[in-house]
Amino acid sequence: MIKALFLDMDETLCDTLGANEQAKQRLASNLQQTLGEHFDGPLFAEQYVKGMYREWTDEQRQRYTPIIEQQSEGAFRRQLIHDLLAKHGSNNSDDHFAQNILDQFDQHRIEAFDFYPGITDFLLSARKLFKLVVITNGPEYSQIPKIKKLNLSDYVDHILIGGQQPEQKPAPLFF
Repeated sequence: MIKALFLDMDETLCDTLGANEQAKQRLASNLQQTLGEHFDGPLFAEQYVKGMYREWTDEQRQRYTPIIEQQSEGAFRRQLIHDLLAKHGSNNSDDHFAQNILDQFDQHRIEAFDFYPGITDFLLSARKLFKLVVITNGPEYSQIPKIKKLNLSDYVDHILIGGQQPEQKPAPLFF
């Protein structure tokens, strides 16, 4: 007899890619307005999201891993923004400017983040029959705001965030 259902949040219950895409478009537009039409906002936004998701070269891995381990996710993302601005020819190295870019992207992403259609009804029905457990990978820096935006605890019994554990999915220990 099935007693519990284990569910993933991103791209299973929620349209994370759609929220990312909307946030990228707004970031690109804002950067082009701020830095000028010559600035390639769409490319910057694409590279920012890839970096944020750890799609790194070996050189980037060596650069960013210590920042995450010794400082924070926010410090890493600010450095990523500084690096991308420099790569794209912007001489704006102001930390306040980088933090503003980070905050705007995160705000736009959370505004666009939501369940796929029909998911809340499914969760409410399924919860009557099973314990519902959401297991999501990623740093708590990005996962907690998404969980709060959804009021996810209103729909499921337990929420496990990979970034709060020694290992993440698919490691057997995590389950």
